[in-house]
Amino acid sequence: MTKMIGLANSCKECPHRHYYSSGAYECAIVQNSRLNADNTIPGWCPLPDYPSAAPVADSAMAKFAGLVLKDHRNDGYPGDVDGGSIQQWALDSGLIEVRTVYERCGENCSCAEFVGADAWLDGVECFFTTDAGKAAIAAAERKEG
Repeated sequence: MTKMIGLANSCKECPHRHYYSSGAYECAIVQNSRLNADNTIPGWCPLPDYPSAAPVADSAMAKFAGLVLKDHRNDGYPGDVDGGSIQQWALDSGLIEVRTVYERCGENCSCAEFVGADAWLDGVECFFTTDAGKAAIAAAERKEG
């Protein structure tokens, strides 16, 4: 079975494969998860199967890139692109999604910087990266490196 991340066909190709001891490897994502000695992908692998989000990410990124480029080119007069517009286009393209949350989503919760303590009682609309958005970010990081 082929997995999404870099189109891995075995655990040997996965960046989450870490040496355990005595020639054994484990998955860094799943606790207490020794990998098969032959590096075949186990059924419990947490990575999405290919093609999963890849086609969605490709079409979402094409839409998003077109919107950004169109605005930046500004009928032949290149300029800055508004951050609020970028966020809306990412939302419209399915790269991010809105969720209502009732507590900080983690230590680096950026929404917590903008809302008061009482706001959590009624719920706060926060933006989260979708699987398609994560696939697009991963593709960009692979191209940078």
